[in-house]
Amino acid sequence: GFGSETARARAWLVAGATLFFLFANLGAALAINRWYKFFFDALEQKEAKTVILGLGLVLVLALFSAAFSVGLLHARMRLQLRWRQWLTRTLINRWLADRHYYQLAIVHTEADNPEARIAEDGRISIELLVDMSLGILNALLAAVSFVGILWVVGGALTVMGFSIPGYMVFACIIYS
Repeated sequence: GFGSETARARAWLVAGATLFFLFANLGAALAINRWYKFFFDALEQKEAKTVILGLGLVLVLALFSAAFSVGLLHARMRLQLRWRQWLTRTLINRWLADRHYYQLAIVHTEADNPEARIAEDGRISIELLVDMSLGILNALLAAVSFVGILWVVGGALTVMGFSIPGYMVFACIIYS
């Protein structure tokens, strides 16, 4: 949980590891993007040694990408677990406060097995929150990165004496 200083430090460590692996995954995707240029330029130039080097390099990139993906999955699951522990503890403490559990026994309601409901509702809410937050962050970072690449690679277009830098980015926005 997040009660003690040690637990808080571990929770921040898990959050930092999750962000590290998110950025590492993005870095691997960008490296693979650069590899395409390197490899296909070598093919175009018919440089056999560079092509073989490119094949070895793509294997290394694939291994790093896989390792970062597994690391992200593990860190994300640990982050969800830490948050779920904290939320479950908080909800149970609130449920036990002022004898709410006793009131449920006196007043007949449809709420059966509230402990399980608390645990399941906490699990669902935390998993969705973490997955959605990391998904949005990943999508934003990837979009910014690849728009930056397109801006640089696309260069500028000169029309009637006016230069339009990053015209390919604008063309993609207009096209979509």
